[in-house]
Amino acid sequence: MQTAMERLPLAPGQEWENADDAAQEANLRAGLYRFLGQLFFAELVPESLGALRAWAAEVEPSALRGPFLESLAGEDARVAEELAVGYCATFVRPGGTPLFPHESSQREGAVLGEAACQVESFYRQVQLALPPESSEFPDHVSVEFEFMAQLAGQEAQALAAQDTARVSETRELQRRFLNEHIRIWVPRFATALEKHAAHLFYRTLGTLTHLFVKREVALFEGAD
Repeated sequence: MQTAMERLPLAPGQEWENADDAAQEANLRAGLYRFLGQLFFAELVPESLGALRAWAAEVEPSALRGPFLESLAGEDARVAEELAVGYCATFVRPGGTPLFPHESSQREGAVLGEAACQVESFYRQVQLALPPESSEFPDHVSVEFEFMAQLAGQEAQALAAQDTARVSETRELQRRFLNEHIRIWVPRFATALEKHAAHLFYRTLGTLTHLFVKREVALFEGAD
């Protein structure tokens, strides 16, 4: 099946086809970036578990549905407590396993390293506003995913408006950020989660994140 990148022109002046489908795909990508980022940002609360189970029952690839649903099975308060313990054991006090969800930590072994400065500079250049409530460092996986979500959302808007120049611009920004940052460290981080996270939910989240980033890389390589 062709992707939106393959169906639609990247250069201004070319004929437009399937713009609505492409805009929908860009919005879906934005939504998944944002959703995954939120799962990495904070511990889950009992009130969120019903919606999360409904999502898990339909997640793709379908092979991940069983592990996700197994990890969420049980009474809400107990499941939320176990997830909170797993979150802290995985991301807050990971012991000797390098599961800190920051680009600098994964690439340089230090918090707020050169990578954090680079991504913050990228954010300023593009002039996209990150959520004011975010207290995380600029290179936290949730912040980088939110940035990609905003870019994909802008791509969707440009597609709906059939603004070929803006589509090309937003795709190039996504391609650059993916290649200069996300693809360099997130797959390795996700693999470590798959192997070492303290809870099945986060091990499965690592698998999904790895697959999603792999798909994103292929999507933009296909547009070159």
